[in-house]
Amino acid sequence: MPRSRTITLLWASLIGMGVALLYPQTPVWAQSPEAAAGLQLMAQFQCNRCHEGTGLPGVSQEQHCVHCHEEILQGTFSIAPDTLKTWQSHLVSLNAVPSLTAAASRLRRQWIESFLLRPHDLRPGLPALMPRLGLTPRQAQQIATALVPREAQGTPPAPGNPTSGRLLLDHLGCGACHQFTGVPPLRNTTAGPSVSQNQLRTAIALAPDLRYTRERFQPAALIPWLRTPSQVKPDTQMPQFPLSESQAQDLAAYILTTPLTPQPAPVPPARLPILSRRVSFDEVNERVFRRTCWHCHSTAAYAKGDGGPGNTGGFGFKGRGFSVTTYADVASGVLDDQGNRRSVFAPLPNGTPRLLAVLLARHKELAGEQAPGLRGMPLGLPPLSAEQIQLVESWIAQGRPQ
Repeated sequence: MPRSRTITLLWASLIGMGVALLYPQTPVWAQSPEAAAGLQLMAQFQCNRCHEGTGLPGVSQEQHCVHCHEEILQGTFSIAPDTLKTWQSHLVSLNAVPSLTAAASRLRRQWIESFLLRPHDLRPGLPALMPRLGLTPRQAQQIATALVPREAQGTPPAPGNPTSGRLLLDHLGCGACHQFTGVPPLRNTTAGPSVSQNQLRTAIALAPDLRYTRERFQPAALIPWLRTPSQVKPDTQMPQFPLSESQAQDLAAYILTTPLTPQPAPVPPARLPILSRRVSFDEVNERVFRRTCWHCHSTAAYAKGDGGPGNTGGFGFKGRGFSVTTYADVASGVLDDQGNRRSVFAPLPNGTPRLLAVLLARHKELAGEQAPGLRGMPLGLPPLSAEQIQLVESWIAQGRPQ
């Protein structure tokens, strides 16, 4: 067995032993091979590079996607001032990521498993989405078991009044942070506690669409969450409102039972025609590669850590040796499963160059489809615009001029 895997298994065993000592009545992780395997998989897929609350040891600052971005935004990242200013203006994604703290007391195991296999836009305020990792159904099940070893055996909320619940949602101004797709828009002025603009921005970014609450939450968890969220999840951005038990029941009744209109799937944009003007690598580099692709397909020197999962490997992906740092890097192609170089411009059976095909596949993924044999790019981020894809396609069609 490789040394790294042995260390990971040892760590999983130690975690289980620690839980058994701290919580002798419920030593679930220590007893469950499924949960231990799930923790090992979370280490393999590097969940702790983005999320807190995984149960895994922390990673270095330069390896932690969110902490690194926080340093840049706060101006404490060690880089030339001009570069820091440029990076600050470009940072849109991964400035906040939900933690996995107390997932066991809130979330349904089956929902986690499904979400890992088919990520969707759960938090409309976050530009980045959960990436579609290379998980098998069995692996997703094991990770879900590690996060939710055992669901609480409580009683569902007592029946409340959905009409009163909707009035209360509007009175509290829950729409200031949350969307609730499928129902009439919520009011977006809040009667809740005052917060700073930075706190409000983070709360909006992390607020899930309430449409999915009935799928995500364990039946008995919603009332405690509505009344005392910080007691359920200490690091939550959810404010605490002075709700009575009956008010919480009314809110839960509306959130869990109100009819929802069907949600239309995103429609991929139509492909634009090839540009007649000349498109250079420098233009594609500035408007596409450096803007979007560099963090996953760059060099260790640029990324101040590693070359990204698309180059040196990470998040469970093998290193493919593909960098977009220079024209020569792009031209050198990508490593296949046998370690041989192949061009990213090689046509697929339908004639589409592979690089273009993965950009188009990202739009399909958000529409609920998957392109066989392809993983949509950019991974876990919004797809490129039709204009950006047009630029890349035109550059390829023109023979990829420098």
